Amino acid sequence: MVARWSDCRNAARRGQLSHADLVQLLEAQAAVNHWARINRWLPLLLERGVGLGERKGSLIAIASWLLRQRRAELANRLLTQLNWSEAGATEWLLRGKVAHRIGETEAAEQHLSKASALPGGQPEAAYRLAQLYRTSGKFDQAAIWYLATLTCDPEPFVIHNELQFTRCSEQLLPELVSFYEGLCKLQPERALAAQFLAHYLSKQGDLERSIAESRRGARLELDTFQDKLAAPEAPPTPPDFLILGMPKGGTTAVLRWLDHVPGIWCHPRKELHFFDGRFAFGREWYCAQFPRFQDDANILRGEATPNYFSDPKTPARVAELMPRARLVVLLRDPLSRAVSWVQHLQRLEGLDGSVAHWLERELGQLEPLNADQLTAHPRIGTGALQDSCYDMHWKRWRQALPDNPPLLLSSDRLFAHPEVELSALLKCLGKKGDARPWLRHWRPLNVNPQASETLPTDLHQRLERFLQAQCQQTLALTNQA
Repeated sequence: MVARWSDCRNAARRGQLSHADLVQLLEAQAAVNHWARINRWLPLLLERGVGLGERKGSLIAIASWLLRQRRAELANRLLTQLNWSEAGATEWLLRGKVAHRIGETEAAEQHLSKASALPGGQPEAAYRLAQLYRTSGKFDQAAIWYLATLTCDPEPFVIHNELQFTRCSEQLLPELVSFYEGLCKLQPERALAAQFLAHYLSKQGDLERSIAESRRGARLELDTFQDKLAAPEAPPTPPDFLILGMPKGGTTAVLRWLDHVPGIWCHPRKELHFFDGRFAFGREWYCAQFPRFQDDANILRGEATPNYFSDPKTPARVAELMPRARLVVLLRDPLSRAVSWVQHLQRLEGLDGSVAHWLERELGQLEPLNADQLTAHPRIGTGALQDSCYDMHWKRWRQALPDNPPLLLSSDRLFAHPEVELSALLKCLGKKGDARPWLRHWRPLNVNPQASETLPTDLHQRLERFLQAQCQQTLALTNQA
């Protein structure tokens, strides 16, 4: 039986409220969105009702649960009840995460630093400090803490991935190269170590070594594909498919889902940014990122860089290098995508200012422009609105590849009814168009943890009018897909 408020209050008056009953009650009340009642009574129930033997553990467990429920402010209120003079690494870690979530950056730094100095605090405290500094725009400090985390445990891919997207200075590149050189010596058969070493070598400008490490890494950890490799001397070739975008449209989830489909190899280091940022590295560098399989192996190779679709130079470059490649674009509702992108920059790049501030600033400059002016206009602010002007990007792709236009899929339908969109994706890739055998592997990834910001009504309406006018053709095509 689900615990009731009246029963919990009566048990609390006697100081006999159990943690199990309290958790059962909270979950039931949260399920029906009774947060006002929870906010009012939960601190009192914990402070006066739960017995001393359970109180500390109950406080920590419930504060952790509240953090997952995006109720960091209430979690912070509860944590004031703890005796912090006796707290260990676990409690300081939690306090640091809560402070970070509610925007108390200095306090979060202090709490996490305290946790890192206590037994059991590493490596999670180092990882949380890295995330904190990255959110604050202190990228070198973030990279140093990511390296400290990986020095403790080099296995988690997510930490390598977050380090990859941390925009640290050139001064830190030798330290990053040195770390991955050491990791390659410790784990010579691990593809990821070689691929990240190649990545940082390319950022240093050492393309010859970068290509060599890329080719070596591309031939490692291929599992069932290993026996299908072409001879080492066979020249690498471009990939067979590209997932072109959009940012915050589901590219990460789709790429990782394709990993489970037989006969498909996806580059594990998402976002190679060759066509929109590293084209000068040349064809040899790009082709070296992908394993070369035997001609009759029937294995498709691909990568995902979500900025390709909106980059003005990418369509012509793709048409030149790989005109018959299979191309896929994930288009999310343009306004929700723009909001999510600004929130992404706030969370991971330290962007100051509200979502409304950035979108209104960009909208004010874009609204007066005609189609030709909009296409030629330099990037403004976060670029959130320009990236969401799907029709002008689609026009460039149709002009560059008139006989091989990208497949447009609806991100919104993808997350509501994944079977439909994933089956269309498989059909585009030349596979049997039935995603059901692998649907158990489908899950959303890289989702913003905070709720979407509510925009002022007048701004919301202006944004909708503007984006509807800029996305009529593409949204019609995704609705027909």
